[in-house]
Amino acid sequence: MKGVGFSNNDRNFLAPWIIGAGGWCLLTVFLLDTYQQIGDPRNLEDLFFVLALLWGEFGFAALFNAAYSGRFYRLAPFAAVTLLPPLIVYFLYLT
Repeated sequence: MKGVGFSNNDRNFLAPWIIGAGGWCLLTVFLLDTYQQIGDPRNLEDLFFVLALLWGEFGFAALFNAAYSGRFYRLAPFAAVTLLPPLIVYFLYLT
């Protein structure tokens, strides 16, 4: 929260996002692997796109909240946390 004595250098605000990204990546890898085995592989990219949008919606909400709150120093870490998990899964499964 703004104005409650948190240091600008404190990176603990990323801990929930990193845990969430790890869980999201594991769940996405499991879903894509299962879908690849039993589903139509032509729709695999569409499923990945929907899962990436699901993750991205929370990341962009955090970006907008940080910008609205005036915490511009958090924009770069939130952008990285928003973009890296879908890119990692993309390079693992779709290339």
